[in-house]
Amino acid sequence: ERVKTASVVNSTVISTALTCSYLSTVASTHKETWKVEYERARKYLSEQIKDVKLEEEILKSCSKLIVEKSRTKVAYKQKKKEKRTALLHVQSKTTVEHAQSIISTQKGTGSLELSEVITKNCGISNESVLTTVQTYSTTESLKKVTNVDIWKTAISLNYLESYCTAHESTWKLQYKKARDYLSNQINDKKVEEELLEAAKKVVIHKTTTNVVRKQVKKEKRLALTKVQSKTTVSTVKECVSTQKQN
Repeated sequence: ERVKTASVVNSTVISTALTCSYLSTVASTHKETWKVEYERARKYLSEQIKDVKLEEEILKSCSKLIVEKSRTKVAYKQKKKEKRTALLHVQSKTTVEHAQSIISTQKGTGSLELSEVITKNCGISNESVLTTVQTYSTTESLKKVTNVDIWKTAISLNYLESYCTAHESTWKLQYKKARDYLSNQINDKKVEEELLEAAKKVVIHKTTTNVVRKQVKKEKRLALTKVQSKTTVSTVKECVSTQKQN
């Protein structure tokens, strides 16, 4: 609280404290390259703040912020990498038969149902569509779109765009018919674009989450198999030998 209210805490003091905290927290292995400048900056802080305890509080707060931001950045990069890997994985596994199964659900109106491949890879059933998309309907105009056929069509179109581009020639005509269906049903270009963007988020998030979850389960299974293969009779005997009379 003192850090927030202290009159000596201005932008220059904070930026200097942040830099000092960054150097001492993240770049400690290269201390020899910044030691002189660091000491000069610390001297500046001491002269400006004129309160040893407050100075330490400021530096501590800055260090905490640096650590939190660094963790967030690392986590973001890791998540982005996982997402990219998952996208490539689904794309590599997608066949022309998958694309054909999606467009085979098209009705006379142009709308599309969720095919088995979408249900499997996204974890969304035709019955759970409206419940699923609620999380992604962030605007008031999207919240008013409660026609399940519209959402199923938008999700199917985005799945084709995201994972079936290698087989575009097989679904190009059906795609156009489905887009015409959406335009006629929604009759609002802005809402239509919002809908397609939300559907894209549903498809990407659901498929990547599904792939990552399967990968984690696979790694756990492999780890267990590895431990089991290394377990010997002597290991088992050692475990049971610790048993007490009770």
